[in-house]
Amino acid sequence: MVARLIELASWDSISYIEATVTPSNIASLNMFKKIAKLNKAELKQHVYFPKTLFVGGHEEEILLRIGPI
Repeated sequence: MVARLIELASWDSISYIEATVTPSNIASLNMFKKIAKLNKAELKQHVYFPKTLFVGGHEEEILLRIGPI
């Protein structure tokens, strides 16, 4: 789905893709790494929502930023 959005997007107005994922979501992390690689774009990661913001043991959320595309 993300790859299709990239194909359809108007790059005059979109330069970056951002998403948050948990560290244990390996499938999503790998997908975004592949999208960055296929688009020859940089992938930056940093903790966006620390686990202290969540109740019940939810993992931290990492912000992934791909681009510029």
